Amino acid sequence: MSLGQNIRRIRQAKGWTQGQLSEHTGIKIGHLSKLEQDEGDPKASTLYKLIQAFGCTPTGLMSDPDQSREGTEADALLSMIFERVDNLPDKAKMSLVEVLDRFCMGWEMELAITQTPRKWNALLQPQEQERPL
Repeated sequence: MSLGQNIRRIRQAKGWTQGQLSEHTGIKIGHLSKLEQDEGDPKASTLYKLIQAFGCTPTGLMSDPDQSREGTEADALLSMIFERVDNLPDKAKMSLVEVLDRFCMGWEMELAITQTPRKWNALLQPQEQERPL
């Protein structure tokens, strides 16, 4: 993902219009539009305003989850999500820890029983049942 695509993705994830992002950053809408279209090189001060408004790190703003050097696309996406988690209150973080821990325990139990990981997406889709003739 390019910087412009990241700006658009994070803005939309927050449910903000370009006008709302402009209000949060002080950057003119026309300039934001050009940034989202990858036109021109933003100043460091512009990047700083975006980072502050989005509540992310420079890596979160500029990283490419599709081309992560750290691992798979899923690893890059998790890294970006965990950056957002850092801004949550401790109570919300503990709720996430509980959910993630239970998911991991379930996954480990599944592996212990079957020795093969189940495709969790398949569990979420309705199974076709055989009909008697």
